Amino acid sequence: LRNQPILLLDESFSALDWDTRTGCFDALMSLCEDRGMAVLLVSHDDRDATYLGCDVLSLACAAIIFNHGSVLSACQRTGANQGSPRHRT
Repeated sequence: LRNQPILLLDESFSALDWDTRTGCFDALMSLCEDRGMAVLLVSHDDRDATYLGCDVLSLACAAIIFNHGSVLSACQRTGANQGSPRHRT
């Protein structure tokens, strides 16, 4: 990690169960705070973004949505993913 300003992660935690994943997330957030690093996380799991993200970009209906809240609320505002099995209310 040698003093890099940003850490890029692409589905890095997707194979882990939720309890292990959140433990890794907490360790990652602590490491990044200690080193002053930003993280760019790519994930297909909305829970990852809502657990880790302070700024979330979501792809929906072939558009990028910038959202300070959760990915789910962005999808609800645009009507995206209404028929998707991942859409939760």
